[in-house]
Amino acid sequence: MLRYILIAFIGIACLGAGDEKTKRVPDVEVEKNGSAVDVAMNSRLDSKLPEINFSNNSLVDTIDFLRDVTGTNIFVNWKALEAVKITKETPVTCKLKDVKFSQALKLILDSVSTKEAKLSSTIEEGVIVISTVEDLDGTNIKTKKYDIKFAVGDADKATKKKRIKALIKMITSSIAPRSWKPGDAKSEQIAEEDGQLVVKQSESNHNAIANLLEQLQVMMK
Repeated sequence: MLRYILIAFIGIACLGAGDEKTKRVPDVEVEKNGSAVDVAMNSRLDSKLPEINFSNNSLVDTIDFLRDVTGTNIFVNWKALEAVKITKETPVTCKLKDVKFSQALKLILDSVSTKEAKLSSTIEEGVIVISTVEDLDGTNIKTKKYDIKFAVGDADKATKKKRIKALIKMITSSIAPRSWKPGDAKSEQIAEEDGQLVVKQSESNHNAIANLLEQLQVMMK
């Protein structure tokens, strides 16, 4: 899906080279399968695990085990966890039998949480994202700037405006779509200023945006 979105944007970026009067810049096409993917993920979360028996296993090994036995994609924001002194080596002790995957995950995250930081999880486009509650609920918002001159190019003003609009749509459609404000209010979170994209988002979403732009830059070379 991500590669499809990137290719669609590149197609739009290449259309600005000729006569703007004879060329129409289409909207970015995005596969609208996010809700179906999330439904499938919810089904997996409801599936029961016959037995779990961790005794001082590292948190990273515990997460890897859950990935293997459930076949799910799990992303852990280790930077956010390490900031509150929860590391990959944090020990996990948990013994459960015939319990839902969602409940097992909750109990494991509760067991390594501290008074200062509680861990939780959410589903984003078919991926289970694990981080601190502060990071996931959006209270830990940071403002970062991204150079997008490589994507906008040296086209005329009208073409640049269309490319910026397409780039913003690509980002907000593919990265945590529910975290962006609707309509005109979205510009409070993401907007272009002097060849840079100014974004207000959580750390985990910033990481995803940086990765997306890096992939786009490589594909446009």
